[in-house]
Formats: sequence, structure tokens, C-alpha cells
Amino acid sequence: MSLLYAEHYLRAIKDVNAKNLLISIAKERKLLPSVTVLSAIAILTASGMFLACSEQIIAVSGAILLIALAKIWSWYLSHDCAHNAVFRSKKSNSIVGECLSFLNGLSFFSFEAYRKDHVRHHAERIDIGGFDSISFSIAYPRLFRVIAFAETIYLPAFYYLIKIINIYHVIFSGSRRDATRGVGSLCIYAVAYVTFARSSLMLVLVWQASSFIRIHVVRFVDCFQHSFQQVYVDGEKLTHGKLYEIQNTFSVPVARKFTFLNLIILNFGYHTAHHCFPTCPWYMLPKLESAIIEQLRLYGVSDAREESITFFNFLDAYHRGRLSRVVSTDEGQPYDADGKFSTHQFTGAYTDKLLG
Repeated sequence: MSLLYAEHYLRAIKDVNAKNLLISIAKERKLLPSVTVLSAIAILTASGMFLACSEQIIAVSGAILLIALAKIWSWYLSHDCAHNAVFRSKKSNSIVGECLSFLNGLSFFSFEAYRKDHVRHHAERIDIGGFDSISFSIAYPRLFRVIAFAETIYLPAFYYLIKIINIYHVIFSGSRRDATRGVGSLCIYAVAYVTFARSSLMLVLVWQASSFIRIHVVRFVDCFQHSFQQVYVDGEKLTHGKLYEIQNTFSVPVARKFTFLNLIILNFGYHTAHHCFPTCPWYMLPKLESAIIEQLRLYGVSDAREESITFFNFLDAYHRGRLSRVVSTDEGQPYDADGKFSTHQFTGAYTDKLLG
């Protein structure tokens, strides 16, 4: 059944009568939606910082949510920048992508390097592993156990461990340009945190809490979108085909009924449609998904493959696998014995150690 669905999906997007419509949807560009989100990111961040300084419980709670949403939007809008789907100019996309990455503490690393790895993720249909957690657990068993315990109570310790290791490699093993970038970013962030602390210690705590939320949201959203092969070394280019991509790429939107909720992650949950038309901007993905599903009905497929799994099923699977997927080099089995999509043995991807 899993293969049959993928075959129907592939026929649907290649159908002569539908292909032109789907391409026209994917190519449509409107500057206003992305500019509105960019403005909202700035407003939410500034408003959150202002509320945090009041140090009142309700205001602080609101500040955490506002800044967290700004960081989530900056994360997913930077993904669109990597596909040159925000502006027509590649340079403009790169500049905005760099700025959005800065908000999430990622300016240590080149946006162009991220774009290159992400394009490879699409072209070769793989997940690129950037951190060998198994080797680390063997080399540092005590530290690994401490970090694993932190993860059991949802403190994203592995995220910060991987980040620190990557920053170390950038500064001490990277090119002179990369090292300069790494040291410069470290100085800027250090000054920013000291300034925050001198203004209000609560602001530092709010900023960090909002980062925790962003990390978990991205982990959860990315977790069940692929069951790709994980690759940990550069080597010969892999040749997974389009059918493999569709069979191992899943659409997990926030909501299918109350679709406005998908704006929380800028429609990133419509992931199969995104992989079929990677340059389709975030605001056109719901229309693209609907057009593909409508075409699928011609083949007797009335519902999307993932519709039988509820949000709480995914949440439960995310909780159960929060430690096992850290050390797993396999993303698990997304289908049951009858070929139906299932989360029972689907480990999912651990976003923090993947570059794709």
C-alpha cells in the first residue's frame, strides 16, 4: 500500500493536465506575506523583550511565547531563503537568511553552507548526519548519561553539546574566514547576553526559555517528515529516486481542519508537497497540497496517507523516542505490516545532529 500511494502521488504530479497548474502554483511569488512575517518577527522580538523587563509573571509568560514564535518563524523563513523562495535575488535571500539565522544563535555557521547541505538533502534524498552520537557515548559515557538524563526531562542538552562542538571545530579547524566568523559571532553573542543581564536577568531567562521552545518545536516538526537514509560522511553521490522520496517523505501539518494553525510553522508540515516542488513559497503550500490531493482522487485516493494518525499519536511517538533517536542511525519503519503509515516503529529523525 505504501508503494502504491507513492506511485499514485508521482503520477498525480506528473499528470499532463495537472502539471502546469501545480507548477504555476509553485512559481507564484508575492512579496507581502514574507515581508509581513519579517516585520512580525521584529515586532514580536521587541515586544517580548519589553515585556520580559517588567518581570511580572503574566508578562514574562507572554514574552517567552512571543519571542519563541519569532524564533520559529525566523527558522522556517530562513529555510525558504535557502530555496530562494522569499526574494527573486539569491543575494537578497542569503542576506535575509543570515539575519534570521542570527536570531536563533546560528551565525557561527555560514548560511551558504547550510543551503548547500540542504540542497543535497533534496537532490540525493538523504539526511546528512553531522554528529556521531554513538561514538560520543562510547568516548564519554558519564557525560553522555548526564546529558541523556537532561533530555528525559526535556532540557535540550544534546542541542547545546552539538552546537558547542561545532563552534569549536569552526574556530579551531575551519578556514581562516570561518574561524573569524566564529570568533566574531561569539563576541557579539557574549556582548548581547551581558547587556541583557545588566538590563534584566529575567530577560536572559526569557530568551533562553524561548530557545527551548523553538528547539522542541523544530525537533517535533522535523521528526516524522522523513525516513531517509542517514549519511555521516561525504562520498559518492547517492541516487535515490523520486518514488523513494515520496514513499519516505510525509506531510504532518499542525492541523488539517483548522488550517490557520499551520501558520505557526509557516506551513512547513506540508512536506511532501514541498519536496515535490521545493521552490514553492510557504504561503502557497496549502494550495499546492490541496491541488495534489484533488488530483489523487482521480486515482481513488480520497485522503492523504498520514491523515489516519492524530496529532497526539505523533506527540506520543515523539515522547517515546526522545532518547532512542539520539543514538539511532536509522529513522525506523514508518509503515506497518499492511503497508499503512504508522508511528509504532517509526523512530524519526533527530534534527539536532542532521545538517539537512
